[in-house]
Amino acid sequence: SFAAQVQEVEEKSFPLVEEGSVSVKNVAGEILIHAWDEEEVKMVATKWARALTEKRAEELLEAIEINITVREDSLEINTEFPWWKKLDPTSSVRVDYELWVPLSAEVSAQSVSGSIQVVERENDVWAKTISGTLKIEGIVGDVEAKTTSGAIEVRDVEGESILADSTSGKVTLEEIEGIIEAHSVSGRVKIEDSKGAAKSVRTTSSGIWVELKEITEAVSTMLLTSISGDVTLLLPQDISADIEAKTTSGRIRSEFKVMVEGEIEKRSLRGTIGEGGIKITLKTISGDISLEKA
Repeated sequence: SFAAQVQEVEEKSFPLVEEGSVSVKNVAGEILIHAWDEEEVKMVATKWARALTEKRAEELLEAIEINITVREDSLEINTEFPWWKKLDPTSSVRVDYELWVPLSAEVSAQSVSGSIQVVERENDVWAKTISGTLKIEGIVGDVEAKTTSGAIEVRDVEGESILADSTSGKVTLEEIEGIIEAHSVSGRVKIEDSKGAAKSVRTTSSGIWVELKEITEAVSTMLLTSISGDVTLLLPQDISADIEAKTTSGRIRSEFKVMVEGEIEKRSLRGTIGEGGIKITLKTISGDISLEKA
């Protein structure tokens, strides 16, 4: 256990044009980004250091560097930790950031170990962490969210492209308007109350549940695949589509009337809903497939 903990709060403000860009790179610690109407960025950075002795903790705290590059249309914040001091299991350092950023500024946030949350943007958002959760909400713009170990939550987004990619964690998207790509190796993927298209949705060891109330004409194909899990897709009642569904070990069920021609197989379905159109492919190896009305 740690015997000593020290902290230091650094608060600064920087001018930034309304539609500029902000980039934050962290190593360990959380990043929280708010929106406001000022043409400046307010930064509150809390540095933490823990060690067996207070002297050692203070040395580590002093070694943390926050490098800031300020331009008229961009702000870059880069965190450097004292790895040269060879941190051992009895010591740790981190920096937690809280930023207030102009509403129309583009945001890029990156951390090795730490959660990232971005709330309210009228521009694009890019967020990536190796170990931590991602929460993005209230965005008018494109979103790209990636984590290796952690869950992803994306809500209330309107953009052309929305990407949510987790290696080990659940992926949840709600009230999305746009073309969605959502992937998880070990975690459930759920998309609900959304409009646009689920261009690519896949998971390896869990299920997929997708609800689309409107389908955009900007996409010609949708692909939903799982290796071990059920695949459920809810579509508008007036949908016209070409359907291909296949499961190795499971059942296929449809609330829509599907026009089928040729050979009918027990665990495979190929046919047309309505007049046909967008090609929708649903596949799982071990699980059921369901087509339902939204």
